[in-house]
Amino acid sequence: MRTIELTVSVTRKMNLGNYESKDFFAALKMEIESGDDAWKALREQFRTLGGEVEQAALEAVLRIEEAKEAKRDAWNAAHGVKAVGGP
Repeated sequence: MRTIELTVSVTRKMNLGNYESKDFFAALKMEIESGDDAWKALREQFRTLGGEVEQAALEAVLRIEEAKEAKRDAWNAAHGVKAVGGP
């Protein structure tokens, strides 16, 4: 068997609206022995890496949206604006 070097990368672009977007990227580099087990390992690593990027992207977007909402609420409170449709 021979050793091969593989690099897998995953990117995710999330559109936040109002002409704003965020890019997320991760890469994994590994050396594996060629054969069926190598490809199984690669597929599993790719799934794991893709899931981790997706989770990180969603968490980051949630934090961004929470910060935007807090900023909007602070501005509204400072200017005496009441939220529409809120409790």
